[in-house]
Order: sequence, then structure tokens, then C-alpha cells
Amino acid sequence: MSVILAATSLAGQDGNFSPQHSNNWSITIYGLAPAGAGALLNGTDPLTFALRRGSLPTVSVDDVTIPFGNEEVHVAGKARYETFLLELNDYVDKDVQNLVASWYSTVYGGVKGNWGVVGVPSAYKRLADLLFTAPDGEQTFPTRAWRLQGLWPVQDSFGTLDMGSSEIVQIGLTMRYDRAQYMGSGTSISSQIPTSVSV
Repeated sequence: MSVILAATSLAGQDGNFSPQHSNNWSITIYGLAPAGAGALLNGTDPLTFALRRGSLPTVSVDDVTIPFGNEEVHVAGKARYETFLLELNDYVDKDVQNLVASWYSTVYGGVKGNWGVVGVPSAYKRLADLLFTAPDGEQTFPTRAWRLQGLWPVQDSFGTLDMGSSEIVQIGLTMRYDRAQYMGSGTSISSQIPTSVSV
């Protein structure tokens, strides 16, 4: 039996094809501690950020050509994961800028005074879960998740300032990660995720 994707069959009262909304998501980064809790990257509390914008993983594989005689065939080569922009809201009483600057200082120390020092991967790479839910928050459908391994900030943009605006300052992080794995959905996902601190 075929699956009907006509508009008249979507999001009906029978509950089929309820759309995933692009604003029902969060990212939790493990191995960080809240600002003011001591050494930032030695904490045990995961952080869930107040987010503005981000994206799901983008993966590609090299197309390798093998010529032979009068023909050629194609096989998969190296896989790569693209960087993505993570935009955070900054807050006066949570000092998100300090948290981000502290993390970035483990990549390149000049941001917080250690000029010329470049960190080692064990100092700055972290594990993260990118989570997304149904619009009713886990009432109807369980959380789905992507797990990002080796996540770290390649570039930080600490926001723009404008006397003619009262918009929230946005911090932009260009994030690099080594690999992404789709964890699926279900109660097993929730059980793998520790209680987090929100900023």
C-alpha cells in the first residue's frame, strides 16, 4: 500500500504526519560547569543553552571515481561533517559571554590572557546531544536525539551592539565536531541524558 503525502492527508485528526517544528529543539553539552562554579571545563553538570538558531548535522562522503577500460565506477570515500552556526542569547545575570570565552580560551588562550597558547583536544572537545521534541514537549512523542562527538568552537562572534535597538545580544559559535550519530527516539534516549543546568 502506498503512502499518501498529499496536503489533504497531512496533519489530520487521525494524528498522522504531525510536522516537526524547527523551534522545538535544544542542545546539551556535557563536561561544562555553570559560570562561577569553578574550573569551567572540569564540571560535571551538563549545560542546556538558551538558543536562537542552529542546525542539524550535515554529512557528506567523497565520490571516488575508479576508471577501468572504457568505463568508470563510483564508490564512497572519506566522510566529513560540516561545521554549523550555533547562536545563543546572552544574559546579564548568567554571563554567557564569560562561559563561551572560557571554553574558547581552551582552544586558543588569547581570549582570556594566555597569548599564543593553543589547547589540546582533551581540553576543549566535548560530547553533546542535540534534542528535538514534538510541539507538546514529550507528551505525545518521545525526545529524538543526535549525539555529537568531539564538539568544539572553531570561531566565536560575541555579538553586535546598536544604540538604536533593544534586541538581545546574540553570541555566534561556529562549531566543529568529529562525528554525529542519530540516536533515534524513545525512553532510552531520556535515560541516557543527565539532568542539566540551563543557561
